[in-house]
Amino acid sequence: SLVRRVRMSGAIMEKLISACGKSLISDCTTRWSSTYIMVKRLVTIRITVNDVFTELGKLLTDFYPIIFIRSL
Repeated sequence: SLVRRVRMSGAIMEKLISACGKSLISDCTTRWSSTYIMVKRLVTIRITVNDVFTELGKLLTDFYPIIFIRSL
C-alpha cells in the first residue's frame, strides 16, 4: 500500500516530517477505527505527500493513478 511504501522509505518519511511535522499512520487490523484514522491523515496531508514525491522524482500516480487525486 501507499502508506507502507512511504513508511518504509527513510528519505520520504524524513522529508514528509520536515515539511509538515506529521507522518502517515498505518492501518491496524485489530483496531476498528485505524482505517478511518489512516485515511483521515492521508487526506489531511495529501498535498504535502504529493509535493514530497514530486521533489524526490517519484509520481504518486505511478503507484495509485485513481485513488490519489490532488483536487480532493
